[in-house]
Amino acid sequence: MEAYLNDLSTGSSGLSLIDNFDKLHKFISLSKYLNRFGFANVIIDQKFRDLELCGVRIPDCIESMDFEHRNLVLQLQNHFVHKPSLDVTKIFFHDSYPDSPSVLLGHAHEFDRPVVSFTFDDIFAVDHIVGKRETGRNARVLNLYDSKQDGLTAFSLVSRKECGRYNPLNDPFWNSEATRKFHDSINEELLSLPQHPEEKIAMLSRYAHVIAEINGWELDEHVTAVNRKKYKAMRQIYRSEKFTKTAYISVDFEKVDIFFE
Repeated sequence: MEAYLNDLSTGSSGLSLIDNFDKLHKFISLSKYLNRFGFANVIIDQKFRDLELCGVRIPDCIESMDFEHRNLVLQLQNHFVHKPSLDVTKIFFHDSYPDSPSVLLGHAHEFDRPVVSFTFDDIFAVDHIVGKRETGRNARVLNLYDSKQDGLTAFSLVSRKECGRYNPLNDPFWNSEATRKFHDSINEELLSLPQHPEEKIAMLSRYAHVIAEINGWELDEHVTAVNRKKYKAMRQIYRSEKFTKTAYISVDFEKVDIFFE
């Protein structure tokens, strides 16, 4: 899955980067959190060294910094990927930055992907970035700014446009790379289940929920409750909410790994 940098959020020249290093920590923490759900690095349309933070290019930022601060700035490089061939006609205009059209925000809106924002300016500590496209029509983009922001779930990160390309009966877990990454991140815990059988149901329930959401499935609480009452057993049933066709899957709690049926 992809996310784009909100390049309008990198800070104005009136701010001191040193005094706002907590914003860099927050951005890196968010990027690591997203990576767990299968996000690749955040897309930028220029080389890392040409990025500006608080109005200053990266090489100039770190020139007079001590080791600790310089190292944190350079860590940012691990969370970006440069895509130089973005279509510069796909543009997004933010009301507060009318003279700074953004190609990155334009692409995020065009392809129904989120953006990741720094919070040097509180205007970008919001769930959606609102503005207009180059055509003049209104546009809104999902904005990720804090790993602890309300509503930030695996399900919220998957778009209907992505899911709509797949048939839930044939490709229920189409998001294979994200699924693999998340499974890898919990594999050690899953391997410990034979030694801790009392944790099996809770762990499978929790992690199966994330895998289902990563692939656009939403927990159907009503159908789940009906089936639990009917069969007097643990049930966790998901509906293909973000697909164009309706289907259901259920977590298989008999096994010691995450399976659906």
